[in-house]
Amino acid sequence: MMTEIEKAWMACAIDSEGSLAILHNGGDGKAFAPVIKIYNTHKPFLEKALAIIRREYGVGTIHEQPARPRYFQKKPLFSITIANRKVQAILAEILPYLIIKYEKALELMAFKGPAYDSRPVNYHQCDVHPPAKEC
Repeated sequence: MMTEIEKAWMACAIDSEGSLAILHNGGDGKAFAPVIKIYNTHKPFLEKALAIIRREYGVGTIHEQPARPRYFQKKPLFSITIANRKVQAILAEILPYLIIKYEKALELMAFKGPAYDSRPVNYHQCDVHPPAKEC
């Protein structure tokens, strides 16, 4: 279990640098998964988040997207993705400290969709459940 300070820190990281979503997970069109992502250009920030998540839940990896000056992205962007059954447990633990993403966290915690696993998730707005109105 995370310490109270770690819970508050993780909630702040997700509120300020993260996203919560229910995304399409798989090619059959039937599986969806709750997902936590945290982004930052400062890798040690994400390494701290990942150390806490791995210690408590044993999941998560850091991905690197190289700098893309053409798109005004001067630094590499790092991200943590958690897309498995641990998402709801993590959110339950940090929920009292979430502010901005509190309502979305409740939605993800209540999600009881088709079975899901930790396969990579397709991040297209039309894959979100329910799909965006533009789709």
